[in-house]
Parts: sequence; C-alpha cells; structure tokens
Amino acid sequence: KNKKIIENQESFFLEIWQKSMHRTMKKISLISINKNWRIWDLKWVNHFNKNKKLGFLFLLSGSKIIIIEIPRIMPPFLFFNNFSFKLELLNIFQWNMDIENFQIATGDISGKIVFINLKKNFSWIQLQHSSHKKTAIGSLKLLAYKNRKTCRFLLSGGFDGYLKIWDLKESFSVIQQIFFSKRWLLDIIPSYEIKKKIFFFFVCI
Repeated sequence: KNKKIIENQESFFLEIWQKSMHRTMKKISLISINKNWRIWDLKWVNHFNKNKKLGFLFLLSGSKIIIIEIPRIMPPFLFFNNFSFKLELLNIFQWNMDIENFQIATGDISGKIVFINLKKNFSWIQLQHSSHKKTAIGSLKLLAYKNRKTCRFLLSGGFDGYLKIWDLKESFSVIQQIFFSKRWLLDIIPSYEIKKKIFFFFVCI
C-alpha cells in the first residue's frame, strides 16, 4: 500500500492506493487528518486481527507518534480528527522512522535515535548517532531475525556521512560503521539475501 501526502490551507490528506496482482495501482480511499498534525514520515502496519481492522497508520509529527486504526471496509473518504493512540517524546524533533514487528526507531534533526518496543510495555532507549557534529538522521532501517518477531540490528545513516550498525539484542551499541566522505545518507534500501548475507543500496548526496 502506498500513501501520499497532499497539503492545502485547511487539512492534510492521505491517499491510500492498492496494488493488484497484475501490478496495477488503484486509489481506494482519501483520508483527511487534523490540520494541526505536521506529518514528516508515515508507515503502514498490517493489523494482527485482519477480520476487524485493515491496519495501523503510524504518523510521525515532530515530537509525537500518532497511531490510527484503519477500518476493514474502506469508504471513499475518511476523516480523522482524533487518534487511536499517541506517543509523546519531549525535546526530540523526529522526522523519520522505521517500524518492524511493532518495534519503532525514530531519528531527529540533531542525531538522536529513539528505539521503542511496543510489545515490551512500551520500553524505550535513546541512542546518539552523531554525538560530536549534532547532524540529522537521514535514514533508519530495522532488521529482524529471520522467521522471528524480534529486531536484531538497527542501521542508521546520517548527514555526517556515517552508516552505523547497532546491536539491539545485547548492548545497544555500534558494532560496525562505514564512513562516506562528504556525503549525506538519505536512504537505506535492503536488496536481497544470499547465503545469509543481506545486501543494501544507499542513497546519498
């Protein structure tokens, strides 16, 4: 499912598109949300009870993570002025995130990373990607165990040119880092797995 943000003077709109088996795209609904929510990033998570709800829409709005449950039957137009759940993180302006198995990683404009585990009583920990330069997080990618429901590693790319691999199981520390001289890392894209090795593409400027 692909979501697109449209902004006018009154509201924010999200378009929900559905991809068919023939790889054609069809718009199935238009969602209007509270105009006071400034959306920097958004993610879709399938609902664990697909008979009742279609999924969850996670919206990243500065210091807030807004979670909205989307109904199973999608009308052509939906309006949300309220939310199903909201997480507040003070003094952290988050502008990108990744979600895997209801575990969330968010990055802010000063290099802070917040890892939240919704399955473990909303436990969370704050990490610092770039402690010296205070540069923004460009991209985050959570990697789960194969056939398991726990994230094993976190990849963070920053505007300082560093790609860092974090261990989420033991110490929450950096176990490997790669430096791209005079580059901003904007996206991390997992490609494919060969002999238990995962390859990635990186978008940088």
